[in-house]
Amino acid sequence: SQGFQFKGFSDFDYDRELIPALHELSLLVFKDNFLYEPIDLAGVRALYSGMKGEKLTPANVVVSPDGKIAGFCIFFIENDHLVYKTAAVHPEY
Repeated sequence: SQGFQFKGFSDFDYDRELIPALHELSLLVFKDNFLYEPIDLAGVRALYSGMKGEKLTPANVVVSPDGKIAGFCIFFIENDHLVYKTAAVHPEY
């Protein structure tokens, strides 16, 4: 609604655009979470490296009408269960 779009990781320049944006957004939205420990950009790059280049990934990025990354979610299937691992939305939205 209101022009927001869901895109996959492969819709972005992975190393120059996506990973730095996810890192910055994660630092912002999770900073007050119980037991949260920030990781550096290299750690985020390593964490999500398995999804690089995949067209159908268990992740989605929410893009605002003005083209900014407004949020993301990550999920996976394990033992026939859908595990919704991470959801983050920029406080601006």
